[in-house]
Amino acid sequence: MAHLLWDMIESAGLSRTLTDVAVAVAEDARDCKRKKVVAGRAQLLAAIGKKTAVLLVGNVALEGVTDKRGIKQKRGRPWEDADGNIYIPCLPPGMIAYDERTTPLIEADVRLFADVAKSGKIPRENALEFTIVDSR
Repeated sequence: MAHLLWDMIESAGLSRTLTDVAVAVAEDARDCKRKKVVAGRAQLLAAIGKKTAVLLVGNVALEGVTDKRGIKQKRGRPWEDADGNIYIPCLPPGMIAYDERTTPLIEADVRLFADVAKSGKIPRENALEFTIVDSR
């Protein structure tokens, strides 16, 4: 499924740069347990360094940076840290094999990542047009 994510990233107009959580915290990706992720957090953040945008793919990546799980709740909600890195949590593309409805969510997260990487800032809604609906 990694090729699917790379295809989405490249179609959004970005090149490949990867910091793999499993590489940063464990020699064997299958042995990437919570204890090792937490223990390797400083090493992971050092490997990330100063980036404009960081796509966190899946719970392990999210936990490696924030020490918290919950990729389904955090996905699509970027935040900026004190160093100026902007993190964009994204569902892992392997979820598409289990639930095809996640495809547009992952594509939207990758497009958001591309926008942040190109602009260097989190997109904001400037001029909202709203309608008040009274249900009485």
